[in-house]
Amino acid sequence: NFVDINNLSLREPVPGLSEAKYLKQTDVKPFNTKLTVLENGLKVATEPHYGMYCTVGVAIDAGSRYEVGYPFGTSHFIEKLAFSGTPSYPSKEDLFRLLERRGALIDCQSTKDTFIYASSCQIDGFPDIIKLIADSIEDARLIIDFENKDMNSKPECEPLLTDWIHAAAYNSNTLGFTKYCPEENITNITQEHIYTFMKQYYKPNRIVVAGIGVDHDALVSLSRELFNDSKTAWTEDPSLLLEKIPPVDDSLAQYTGGEKLVAKDLSCMALGPTPYPNLAHFVLGFESCGYLDDDFVAFCVLQSLMGGGGSFSAGGPGKGMYTRHHWMYNATAYNHAYKESGIFSIQASSDPSRIDETVRVILEQFLRLPEGAEKEELSRAKTQLKSQLMMNLEVRPVMFEDLARQILGHGYRRKPSEYIEKIDLITNKDIKRIAERMLSKRPSVVGYGDIKSSDVACFRVIDSEKEAHRKCRRSRKSGTEFLNILEEYGWLILGTLIVFYFIYKRFISSFVQDIQQRKELERRKKFDTEIQEAYNDRIRIARERAQQELDNKVVEANKRSKIKKQDIMEKASSGTSEVSTDTDAYAFVTQLVNSAPVVVFSKTYCPYCKKAKQALSTFRMSNDLYKIIELNEREDCDKIQDALLQITGARSVPRVFIGGKCIGGCDDTMSAQRDGRLDKLLKEAGAI
Repeated sequence: NFVDINNLSLREPVPGLSEAKYLKQTDVKPFNTKLTVLENGLKVATEPHYGMYCTVGVAIDAGSRYEVGYPFGTSHFIEKLAFSGTPSYPSKEDLFRLLERRGALIDCQSTKDTFIYASSCQIDGFPDIIKLIADSIEDARLIIDFENKDMNSKPECEPLLTDWIHAAAYNSNTLGFTKYCPEENITNITQEHIYTFMKQYYKPNRIVVAGIGVDHDALVSLSRELFNDSKTAWTEDPSLLLEKIPPVDDSLAQYTGGEKLVAKDLSCMALGPTPYPNLAHFVLGFESCGYLDDDFVAFCVLQSLMGGGGSFSAGGPGKGMYTRHHWMYNATAYNHAYKESGIFSIQASSDPSRIDETVRVILEQFLRLPEGAEKEELSRAKTQLKSQLMMNLEVRPVMFEDLARQILGHGYRRKPSEYIEKIDLITNKDIKRIAERMLSKRPSVVGYGDIKSSDVACFRVIDSEKEAHRKCRRSRKSGTEFLNILEEYGWLILGTLIVFYFIYKRFISSFVQDIQQRKELERRKKFDTEIQEAYNDRIRIARERAQQELDNKVVEANKRSKIKKQDIMEKASSGTSEVSTDTDAYAFVTQLVNSAPVVVFSKTYCPYCKKAKQALSTFRMSNDLYKIIELNEREDCDKIQDALLQITGARSVPRVFIGGKCIGGCDDTMSAQRDGRLDKLLKEAGAI
């Protein structure tokens, strides 16, 4: 019988649907970790979880810090090689079919000291996913090259700044090695480097297999079968390895402190209909501690206390900086902790003209840390840290990473309750102590953008400021100087000073504050005017440059037209006629469009043509399937464009033909690439 569910009471079950069954809370105990160490040293850890999905993966004690004896970027290559094809799934189509069948998402990420291969999938499909993770690697040179160019063209530069502050802090050793492959090494890294690196560091005793929401015994059985040294590619074929294998690097990270300045004009990123601010970036850091250190939790509380974020982000403990310094765009505290060392840093961004003030503000924040924090501020920071910890551990992928990293780093699982107890024990004395410990080390400095070495405060200035604040704290702590003054001059002078203070507060201070506020308002207005004028000047210069380029192109076109007319007159006077006619141009275009699966009519100097050709070049088509006609290099340019007008209804370039049909210009090509239509059209035309 038909039932209208719109008229069905919420108290009645929907006909035809099975009754919902609810799990009991006692069925799943959160953070109930099971850990098994196999005979070969491989660790397998699991935790129970609700639902039909699970998260499984592998954490490996490897990364860029171990690239001694290898070209820098080897770890970056391995990260990008993951899941591009395996012996069991030779093509990406096979891989995608597996992921779709198992409802899986898969990823590989590397840090300075850890590789993580992870996947979220249906519980009944995790054996296939673990097998995929166990044998995943293939060629990725084009991926590396694209990622390097993409990072250097983005206005958001946090990954670069993070990499550079490590390079400055650990100069030429371990954690200071770059995480990203330098461009000069893209063609130098070979298959032998990759397999040798994996042989040395992808060993069972350096690997943790972890799962959230999977059966522990099943995962142990699969791990024993799949992660076996005797089944690796380099064991079966030793010719894949380097002739001289570098030894395993067990050296400790040596904090050196230092400076890295990258001067670059970032103003071009500020142009456009929605301009991105032209910023200069500054990072100041000091050595903190590793995650095995007793002060690790105290540094985490300190990071929460410092807070931070963008100038338009939601609030937080560090939000007050933007109300006091309106010209700062971003200021965020980071605590990077590793096994034996760590670095605590603040990244800040502002207009290049205010970078000197930015340096002083950030330095002042560090130098005030030994003074401690207010009781309410410290309590709020501890509460926020505990809340963030527990909220993150509600997400299954975060639970997996936390479990895998703790087993890899500590050898066992620390429950969140242990960390919460440690957070509650942190006092203001601990904050002062770790601040003194941190500031006793040499600073690490990074500058990026339109800046000079003098703008980012040389070490002598930072050291002198540190010494001045240290002396000031000593004098406030002792208080003996004030008592000596009282003994020498008596209470009469003190009483006079108190009377003068009340007179000042009652009659003078408000007047002085008004003057200061007016001066500050005038200074801010002047700054805003200067910023607007500078922006207008950049826009005007860009427009003049574009107009000049257009004028030059018009002059060149007129010259070509004049020469063409002279040739026609000469041919007419000599009794010859023009060979190329409009009909010939139309036939030429028609024949050319049908001669190859992909044909592009372009001009070498046109930026839109370059974008369209760049989008097509990502598909690696051979020259006989992909033709480009640069019209500005042909004398019959105008006639071909007239023929294009007849065929497509437009004279403008680029004009992109796929399978004999015009798909449009630059915008149409970029749109087709984004939504996947371009890949489909190229396959239908037989171009790929």
